[in-house]
Amino acid sequence: MTAFVDEQREFGVEISTELPIAPSTDYEHKRREREPERMPARWKRDNELRVQIRGVWESNFGVMEPARCGAGSSVMGSR
Repeated sequence: MTAFVDEQREFGVEISTELPIAPSTDYEHKRREREPERMPARWKRDNELRVQIRGVWESNFGVMEPARCGAGSSVMGSR
């Protein structure tokens, strides 16, 4: 949702009662983009796992869908 708001800002779209997002959510998301150390631990871990899952997927020549690689990567001991 925050990406949509960013794309539409040039057209004068601001967060209002029409969009299902609180202004504070948008502000916090922007702040986390500027200050990555404010990201929750879960987000940081997810980003690390994305890299590992991508590696498994690429080593499988991109045949398997990435979501299934994630399930398989834990079996391979990359938890």
